[in-house]
Amino acid sequence: MDFPESMAFRHPIYLLDGDEKVPLPDWAKAYLWLGWWCRKLQLEHDRLLVVSVLPTRELAAAFSGLGCLLAGAQQFCEGFNWQDFRNLPPGSEVFWKVLNNNTKYRGIVLEPTDGDTDLVPVKITTRINKGTTWSFSPSKFVECLFSQENLPTPRGTVAMENAMLLHQRLGLETKPRWIWTAGAEARVVTNQTRFREALTGLQIGAQGTAAVPFEDALCAPRDGDRLTKLRVLSVGHAFLNDVPVTILDGEAAFDQRDQIESGNILILLERTEYTAEIHNYLLDLRNWAEAPPPEILQDMPSRFPPGMELTAFVVPKSP
Repeated sequence: MDFPESMAFRHPIYLLDGDEKVPLPDWAKAYLWLGWWCRKLQLEHDRLLVVSVLPTRELAAAFSGLGCLLAGAQQFCEGFNWQDFRNLPPGSEVFWKVLNNNTKYRGIVLEPTDGDTDLVPVKITTRINKGTTWSFSPSKFVECLFSQENLPTPRGTVAMENAMLLHQRLGLETKPRWIWTAGAEARVVTNQTRFREALTGLQIGAQGTAAVPFEDALCAPRDGDRLTKLRVLSVGHAFLNDVPVTILDGEAAFDQRDQIESGNILILLERTEYTAEIHNYLLDLRNWAEAPPPEILQDMPSRFPPGMELTAFVVPKSP
C-alpha cells in the first residue's frame, strides 16, 4: 500500500522491535492513513462515522492515533498567538517556556497598569522568580512558548521533542508551537493496559535516521501530563473535552458512541466483535446518513490490505 502524495511523507517509515528493523507493514500504513484522513476531513455541518473490521486490532488504535497527530500538525496554523494572549482576562493562569534556556514558568495575568494595553503583566507563581511581575510585549512573547495548560514534566518534554524529531525526519514541516499548544488532536477509548503493553519496546523512525519510542511519537504520556496531543482513556471514562477525532477501540468502547457529541468517530473492531447488534446499527445508520461530499473521496490510497473492511458514513452533527 502506498501513502497518498498529500500526506507529504518524504521518507519511508520503519519499525524497530528490539533489534529487528522492519519496513512499515501495509496494515499499519492503512491505519496511519485512516487516522490522518479522519483528522484532516472536518466537515462544517456533518461529521464522519467510520467503522473498520480487521482480524486483530492490536496497535491499530496506536497507528490511527499517530495518523491523527500527523494530520493535525500539518494543518496547524498559529495556535495560541499574541492576540489570544492579550485578550486573556485578568486572573487567567498561563504557562510558558523561555526558548533560549528552556526555563519553565507559571503565572497569573494581571490588570494592565496605567491603561497600557500594549503590555500584558503576568505575576510569576513558580519557585523561580516567584512574586515577580513580567510585562510581555509582542517581541517578548515570541521569545517564549506559551500554553493555557500546564507544561509537561521532564519526561513528557522528552516525549514531545522525540515526536517533533520524527516529524522532521519524515520531512514534515511541523511548526514547533503545535506541540506546545493546548488541545488534543484525538482521543483513544480502549483498554489502557493492552494499549500500553503493545507499545512496549516498539520504536518508529524514518529511513536513514534513528528511531524514537512509539509511545513518545504519540505524545500520550502516562504520568499525568495534561499537555497531550493524544488522550488515551479507559472504557467508561467521561468525555470532558471536545476533540476532532475519537477512536473507539473494541466492542466495549463501541457502546460509548452516543456519548460523543462532537468530532469524527473511528470505530475499530476485530472480526469476532462484529455482532448482529452492530451490523443492525450500521444498517439503520445507512438509512439516515447524508450523501458524501466530493472531498471525502480525495486522498484515498489506491488499495487497502487484505482482511481490512472499511465503511464510512457522513452523519449530521449533534445540535
